[in-house]
Amino acid sequence: MKSIRRHLILILTLSVTALLAVSGVLVWTLVRQGLVDQFDTALLARARILTDNIEEDDREIQIDKNLLHQKDPERAMSEALWEVTRADGTSLLHFAPGSGRRLPDIRPSPPNGEPMFYATTMGLGVPARAVSLRFDAKDDKPGLYKNLTLVTALPAPELTRTLRSLALVLLGTGGAAVVLLIPLLKAALRRGLQPLADLAQATAGIDAGKLDTRLDAQSVPEELQPVVSRLNALLERLETSFVRERRFSSDVAHELRTPVAELRSLAEMVANWPAEATPAAFADVRAIAREMEDIVNSLTLLSRAEAGTQPVDLTEVSLTALVQDALDRATPGATAKGHHFVLHLAEVTAPTDATLWKMILVNLIGNAVDHAPPGSTITVELTPTAFTVSNPAPDLSQEDLPRLFDRFWRKESSRTGYGHSGLGLALVSSLASLLGLRPAAGLTADHQLRLGLPLLLPPPDPGPPSRPQKCHPTAR
Repeated sequence: MKSIRRHLILILTLSVTALLAVSGVLVWTLVRQGLVDQFDTALLARARILTDNIEEDDREIQIDKNLLHQKDPERAMSEALWEVTRADGTSLLHFAPGSGRRLPDIRPSPPNGEPMFYATTMGLGVPARAVSLRFDAKDDKPGLYKNLTLVTALPAPELTRTLRSLALVLLGTGGAAVVLLIPLLKAALRRGLQPLADLAQATAGIDAGKLDTRLDAQSVPEELQPVVSRLNALLERLETSFVRERRFSSDVAHELRTPVAELRSLAEMVANWPAEATPAAFADVRAIAREMEDIVNSLTLLSRAEAGTQPVDLTEVSLTALVQDALDRATPGATAKGHHFVLHLAEVTAPTDATLWKMILVNLIGNAVDHAPPGSTITVELTPTAFTVSNPAPDLSQEDLPRLFDRFWRKESSRTGYGHSGLGLALVSSLASLLGLRPAAGLTADHQLRLGLPLLLPPPDPGPPSRPQKCHPTAR
């Protein structure tokens, strides 16, 4: 299983190791360059002393022999090996005393006259540094010894040992640092990742019964605050979902208790008195079953709407035609109660979901038909900015308006018949929210209930104003 701690330890260890390696190489390179430059400066000084003391005498090239036995403050000249050659490689002078010592390999200096330094050996594997330098012999009036090359070398074992010791020190120090770094990293990461362990412990105690728990985003490090915020948002969504499911189950149980009891009573009556199995009794059974079916369908649709899982299909729709269709469906019920409609319908089209609008209109108009007193006038108005249904509501008060869109709310405390589950306006509110709309309720001074739905649509081109239409519900 992948571990963040192990991964961080590995990455940090490799990174620090690479950094130490690069730093060690850089330090070694700088120190080496400084020592080599210092050594080469002394070597070049000796080479120039030699070139200044090589001269032509009687058509022969000579060097002051006393120079070979003088001691300078830092190193005896006799320790140096040197050779003078012509341009064609012919040796003119050389000096290589001592057993096993030999002259370094000859490397001509560049034509521009600049000295050329290089590493070599003086025999028996003794490391050395050499310099190649072009010069002309002194007092060479015949011009016999022009463009000569002097190669001189000095043993450099101390330089090699110093650099080797420095490399070992850097390597040992870096290795020790890496070894000590690993436990320090483990301790630091254990402490640094402790908030993650605390967060895991805090979330471990949250179950379905504690979804109202929220994690404290201020007590965690800044890096974990987005995670805690997302967890809190997730817990809020889960709590809402669980509350919705519990509410759905409670609503179903509450609303189906009465119709189930009525069905049971009818069944027991028919079982005990078979003669009572009349068409009227079965009509009651059918009505109860239809009510139960409507309740379950409405609750299911309401649950999908509140959860946001109800699909929304936007197409160009004639709202006027949808309103007229909803009026046609409400006509039989309105006729039975002696209602009549007053219509103010403008031609309105909009990109919306026709199915959702049908259910909204059916429930709004159906609510007016079902709850208005017999023989009422129901006003239905459609404009480019709103849809409104008005009907008399003598039993309602201003205090009732905020509860109109609640589930199962009824003004009366007892059931008055089949078909009034109290879900219609709650369904209107949830379906309207899917379309980005919010229904509103108002009560006029003469107790006219106005249920409105703002359309939030751009106004169409101005046309002739619509005229009020007063019509009997049986005529379209």
